[in-house]
Amino acid sequence: MSWIKIVFINVIVLLILLILGSLALRAWDAFITKDEIYQVKDFNTNTIRATYPNYNEYERKDAINIFTDFAAPRTLYSPFIEWRRDAYTGHSANIEEQYKTRLSYNHNINHSIWFFGGSTIWGTGAKDEETIPSYFAKASSLDVWNLGESAYTSFQEFIQLQLLLVNNLTPEVAIFYDGVNDSIYCNTNTLTLPTHMREDEYRQIIEKHPKHKQIIDKLTEKADQGYQLGDEIEHIYNKVFYFFSEPYAKRLSGFFDNRAMSTSYNKNLSTSRPFSAFEKQHHYRNCDTDEIKAQAAARMTVNTWLLAYDLLSTKNIPVLFVLQPTSHIGTEFHQLDYLLDSEKQRIVDEKKSYEAQYAMIKKIWAEECLKHNACDNFLDLSEVFNGYQEPIFIDTMHISPNGNKIVANEIYNYMCQNDQFKVC
Repeated sequence: MSWIKIVFINVIVLLILLILGSLALRAWDAFITKDEIYQVKDFNTNTIRATYPNYNEYERKDAINIFTDFAAPRTLYSPFIEWRRDAYTGHSANIEEQYKTRLSYNHNINHSIWFFGGSTIWGTGAKDEETIPSYFAKASSLDVWNLGESAYTSFQEFIQLQLLLVNNLTPEVAIFYDGVNDSIYCNTNTLTLPTHMREDEYRQIIEKHPKHKQIIDKLTEKADQGYQLGDEIEHIYNKVFYFFSEPYAKRLSGFFDNRAMSTSYNKNLSTSRPFSAFEKQHHYRNCDTDEIKAQAAARMTVNTWLLAYDLLSTKNIPVLFVLQPTSHIGTEFHQLDYLLDSEKQRIVDEKKSYEAQYAMIKKIWAEECLKHNACDNFLDLSEVFNGYQEPIFIDTMHISPNGNKIVANEIYNYMCQNDQFKVC
């Protein structure tokens, strides 16, 4: 028997053993293991957060539903503000049809307290009745409207405010909850302001659309059957490779964090090292090293707030601007070891840039608010969690319901102390 034939037979035997091993591991994951992580087929960097200590008092199924509902609604194009989640009915999250906004405790659209913000206001990691607007409604007994949407910047929120006012809707008070999403202005590749999180994605879709149409046309022609077949073979190969390699990569990711097969299974599901073990590796945000960019980023936030203030003042509608907490600020005071390693790395990578951005926002606001007589319309909650020992963050910036309640009570108490808001 030639050596080539021997090698060939051994390779075939090895592949068969690897395939059988992969199937055995999948069977173990599906039917035998008691580890809840492997019992849930859809665990990923979204739903894995349901296992955090923040949700120890929840039934595991309820906690998982929170994050499943977060990802479930479709996202649709919305004129001027770019996108919103579609109407949705779920276990823990419900989105109404007309304005595509999430329901709250004491939900009311007109003549209520309007909350503008990103995904933290929308309520990532919380049920409808556990969001910041809902906890505010419970504390104040007032009607609220949750206008938060994932990834919204303060400028998108300002545009949304104008759209609602044009439709003859009027808030009793408007609250803008910002800071984290405006950090996009600190990205090293962000040159034009303002912008939003999906500018590059949308631009690529628009620019590539004619090419996509040409490809589709070619795939329908008989002359291109060879290309179509090759493309399909590659697609099938990738799916087959993923199916058989994923069980091995899942286990390797926990033991060899830096060498895990991230192309087959997301190594970022690993929580293998304490937060203190991480060092900065990436420099995709640079407000800490580029003061001009830090000033430009901060001015985008402050100028947007002041435009909203001036607009609402003409209608005698009070407005409050809240600088939101994030794990990047006062990091040493937060429990973070339970987070995914990928989240801990992001916090370390972004920390200095956030600190520079937030410091500049506060500096510029202090200078500009005097010109508008608006200094009392600002609440700095960037360090609001520093005195708490309980786990609050579920990633770099989102917080669990206990954090939402703290924030809502802080906002309510601040507004109670200021007569212009008339909430008490």
